[in-house]
Amino acid sequence: MEPTELRIGNFIQYNSPDHSICFDLVVGINYSDDFHVHMVELHGRTPININGISPIPITPEWLERLGFELHKPCGDEGFIKWKHKNGVYLLWIEGKFWHDHWSTGIWINSVHQLQNLY
Repeated sequence: MEPTELRIGNFIQYNSPDHSICFDLVVGINYSDDFHVHMVELHGRTPININGISPIPITPEWLERLGFELHKPCGDEGFIKWKHKNGVYLLWIEGKFWHDHWSTGIWINSVHQLQNLY
């Protein structure tokens, strides 16, 4: 995960001391003296090193948790459309999510990337 992609309010995952995968919300970002991100503050826990966190892969379950609904489950177009209440659309194409905004688009691989769109 690139530190420049991280925003307060993003969901991330990390390994707990017992090696289980945990999900949490970023509530603060701490910078070193040379302005590089080095620690991330998580909700209800002590800060964690930026190298100890990783992106959460985007899944239909995460889309629903983030407020998306299945808009068009199937069709001749070969994709599935998901719609957020704020009007953001995602297309499920060949096992990946695509966000199309006017004439440009981006592949969405993780929850924090999607959160940074809206």
